[in-house]
Amino acid sequence: MSFEDLIVKYKNGNKKAIIQLYRLVSKPVFNTCLRMLSNVQDAEETMQDAVLKAFDRINSFNGNADDFIAFVKKIAINRCIDNYRRNKNTPFFTELNDNVDNIQDDDSEFYDDCSLEMLMSNINKLPSGYKMVLNLHLIEDIDFEDIAIMMNLKSSTVRSQYVRAKCKLCEMLKKEMNYENRG
Repeated sequence: MSFEDLIVKYKNGNKKAIIQLYRLVSKPVFNTCLRMLSNVQDAEETMQDAVLKAFDRINSFNGNADDFIAFVKKIAINRCIDNYRRNKNTPFFTELNDNVDNIQDDDSEFYDDCSLEMLMSNINKLPSGYKMVLNLHLIEDIDFEDIAIMMNLKSSTVRSQYVRAKCKLCEMLKKEMNYENRG
C-alpha cells in the first residue's frame, strides 16, 4: 500500500492505517527524542505527544513518507526544546560576545576512529545545551540559523556553542581513547 493510500485510509478512520502510520514514525522520532532528552520515559512521552499532534494536523499535510517522518520529527524536536526549558528553568546558553572565529573548529577525521557507541555515550555526558545543539546540527542536520530560531538565540551564539561542544566532545573522546589504548 502506498503512503498516499495510507493517508487516505487514515483520514477515513481505518484503524490499521493508524497503526501503520504510527509504526512508520515511532522509531525514528523516538530515537531523535532519546538523543535529545537522554531519558527513555521523557523520550517516549515526547514522541507520543508529537505523533498525536501530527495526526491532528494530518489533513493539512501534503508529502511522502519521508516528509511525514520529518514533519513529526520537527514537532518532536520543538517539544524536546520546550521540555528542556520547562524542566531546567534556565536558558540553553548564555549569549556570547566573543568572536566565534577565534575558536578552533577542527573537523578532522578524529571521529572516524571512534565507535558509534563511544561517540553517543560521550555526547550524552555533555551539558544539556551542548548536547542539544550537537544533536540538532550533526545528527538531525538542522542548520545554525534554524536552530537559533527554535531556541530564540542569535545564530552566532548557536555556532559558538556548537564549536565549544565539538571541542569538549573531542577532548572527552581523546581522553577515553588514550585510556583504552593504555589498558
